[in-house]
Amino acid sequence: MSVYDQYGAFYLSSVTINASFLSGNGTLNPMAKSTATGTATFLYTRGGADPGDVSPIIQFALPTGAVGTVPITLLDATGAPMAGAAQTKKEVRIEAVTATKGSSAPGSATRAVGASGNVLTPVLTFSKVSQQDCYFIFHVPSDIDATQAVHFHLMWEPGAAWTTGYYLWKLEYLVMNEDGTTLLAGTPDTISSGQITPANATTNIETEYTDDITVAADQQMVCHFYRDIADTADDIGEVTFFEFEYTLRSLGEAI
Repeated sequence: MSVYDQYGAFYLSSVTINASFLSGNGTLNPMAKSTATGTATFLYTRGGADPGDVSPIIQFALPTGAVGTVPITLLDATGAPMAGAAQTKKEVRIEAVTATKGSSAPGSATRAVGASGNVLTPVLTFSKVSQQDCYFIFHVPSDIDATQAVHFHLMWEPGAAWTTGYYLWKLEYLVMNEDGTTLLAGTPDTISSGQITPANATTNIETEYTDDITVAADQQMVCHFYRDIADTADDIGEVTFFEFEYTLRSLGEAI
């Protein structure tokens, strides 16, 4: 037997079944349980039936707050384990060079990668002496699980001439509905990468911001990205792309 919510996501909850439901001809068979990992597997079989005769999936209304809290092993109609996870992660990436540049604009350039130097990756280059700005929009996908926070990631590298000091990258954003929102209302939020000192000038970096971003399906995040020149890094900073990581309700890569 498998338990799933109204979205088709599978979860395990405390379940009580009235004896009249079983009608004397069925058995709830625990197969494995681990209090250490919070996992369990079980089958509901009909008495006197062939060993492979497993009941259909039974739906239960789960208590508030139970969604996503306890992982289970999923079983198909034959009792074989199913792969995947009920809640999965997904990433939306925006190439930095596609962002709109501000009046004080970062430069567009390429950075050589690989031993030959013949392969180049497009980057935006941000000055160490004056604030430069770029702008882009993240359209929130319709398959998002809005009960889970979105997180912003930044892919970048220090300038090739960097030798010392830390970088400080900031994202200012405003969440808006697609329709009926006045453009002159709302207070933006600003999140920061914190002080990041590269290990060297030739290794790319993924910075995962720890701030939770709350959005709903089909909203949009209007974003302003910049380097805070109060940092101490002694060279330009190069950004390759921006990434938003969110949770969806679909079998796929486990969180």
